[in-house]
Amino acid sequence: MIGFADDEFDTQECVLLQKTLNLNEEDVEVGLDKVHITYNDELQSLYGGIIKCYFTRNQVEITLNEEATKIVHLF
Repeated sequence: MIGFADDEFDTQECVLLQKTLNLNEEDVEVGLDKVHITYNDELQSLYGGIIKCYFTRNQVEITLNEEATKIVHLF
C-alpha cells in the first residue's frame, strides 16, 4: 500500500494504491489481482485501470486508462 496526500494531518485530497499479495484463483478471475486505486473515497475507486506509473525523486506520474479516469475523476 502506498498513499499520497496534500497534507499530513488536514488531508483534503489523497490517492491510495493497494495491491493484494495473497491471491487465490477466484480473486484473479474477478480482477482483484490488479492494483486498487482510490481517489479521496471508495466511491472513486477501482481495480486496474493503471497504464503506467513513473516515479522519480521529486515526482509521481500515474497514467490511467479512459475508464479509470472517469471513475476516479482526476481530470
